[in-house]
Amino acid sequence: MAVHVQLILQAKLYEILDQDATLQSICGRARVVFENVGDNTPFPYVEIGEIDLGDFGGYSFAGFEGTYTIHTWSQARGRKQCQEIMNRIYTLLHRVDLSLGSGFSTIANICEQSQTIIDSDGRTYHGIQRFKLITGGN
Repeated sequence: MAVHVQLILQAKLYEILDQDATLQSICGRARVVFENVGDNTPFPYVEIGEIDLGDFGGYSFAGFEGTYTIHTWSQARGRKQCQEIMNRIYTLLHRVDLSLGSGFSTIANICEQSQTIIDSDGRTYHGIQRFKLITGGN
């Protein structure tokens, strides 16, 4: 069942991020969200990363608890563009009910950790946002 919820979550994250005109504007083009990034993907872009969910249910209810990670990649000078994209992602996801359907409601969805690092090439900024998600249902 956790895999099913992971697939629903991944689709929901893609839907929220991919359809946001502000995020597209910051990045300067319409397609900026990826789950599998190719070698020739132009910067900047957002990547839906790791999803780690475990069973959080009991005898009378079902639920899942875990984390998901969103990666931001930019080659603009300085951290500003990367952090602007991350700020928009925070606005779109932090404390937002993801409405996963299948009888699951969002109990908690919070950005637990956010950091910007410079990649080993010395010019690519990598933003990492880790969100804590707890769902419950019947």
